[in-house]
Amino acid sequence: MEDPFMIGKKLKYLREERKYTQEGVAIELGVASSTYSDYERGVMNVPAAVVVKAAEYYNKDLSYFYSQRGPVSITMHDQASNGYVEQQHAVDSGVMERLVARYEAMNQRLLGLLERWGMKEQ
Repeated sequence: MEDPFMIGKKLKYLREERKYTQEGVAIELGVASSTYSDYERGVMNVPAAVVVKAAEYYNKDLSYFYSQRGPVSITMHDQASNGYVEQQHAVDSGVMERLVARYEAMNQRLLGLLERWGMKEQ
């Protein structure tokens, strides 16, 4: 499944950066470890409720997960050493503003639902 936001890669990066296990993070997020592994590998899309829990767990803003930037930036030195080149795609600012506005509206609705269902602390 295609994940334009690379949420699985971002989850993996954060987990490895902190030297956490997949099993431990899966427990914290309330999913099976096999499901969490599928998220990291991009086999399954990460549900919004899990992204919210991950944002709280890692103390990250939701925009970290829903931006189209990768989890890390590759410097020119890194590119030369490993042959990897990160591709940058220019996005029209009007399009980006509409996407951000849509994201913020969806985020507010999601947080309202989580609060109503008692899944988010006041």
